Amino acid sequence: MEISTMPKIPQGRPLIIAHRGFSARYLENTLAAFQGALDMGADMMELDLQLTRDRRLVVLHDATTARVSREKVRVRRTGLSRLREVDLEGGHRVPTLEEVLDLVGGRVPLNLELKAKGTGAALARFLLKRKGTLSLLVSSYKAREVEEFHRFHPSVPVARIYTRISVEDLARDARKGRYSVHVDHRYLREQTVKTAHSLGLRVFTFTVDDPREMLKFFAWGVDGIFTNDPATALEVARDHGYR
Repeated sequence: MEISTMPKIPQGRPLIIAHRGFSARYLENTLAAFQGALDMGADMMELDLQLTRDRRLVVLHDATTARVSREKVRVRRTGLSRLREVDLEGGHRVPTLEEVLDLVGGRVPLNLELKAKGTGAALARFLLKRKGTLSLLVSSYKAREVEEFHRFHPSVPVARIYTRISVEDLARDARKGRYSVHVDHRYLREQTVKTAHSLGLRVFTFTVDDPREMLKFFAWGVDGIFTNDPATALEVARDHGYR
């Protein structure tokens, strides 16, 4: 697979990143949610990767299906064929990464979050076999997964995710050549954005659904926001000169 670089982010035009797709309207991390985000015109989409017992990459936030289904199935202990039998809310199924990539078709960049142990290496192997062109950003709370993936694909941009972030974290990520830092909006400070930018790091913040909060982070100069409601975020951005 040919993986292109992330598109340049124009100053004053932060990315609107559909968090788990258009998850304010559709069940998160489903093909319907990703199609909805595409239809709405989101700049980018974020999705979560888990690994099945038979080493298949599937798109699901939690380690089990309990929160989005009446059935509790643990992903890492379950093969793909059994997992696909689980009825999610609204009659959806757990999609594979391959299905999502086929749906998106390279139309927007994707942020793939590595949720489980082994997902970094599994994604690296998957991309070596996949054909086509894709713009990717790979991220995780787990430093080991990011580093394992980056070992195979050093040209693909990567990022660490933080609840709280320190100056030391920023300096380390800049030293390692990471593309961005992804920080919980509840703990992000304007000075953090300035420091990150001075080190050459981009700043994305999650998960922002309140229009007043969106405007605050736009004014701080963040490079993008993760939101469950890309429709509202795009409207706010257009109405206040960020589009």
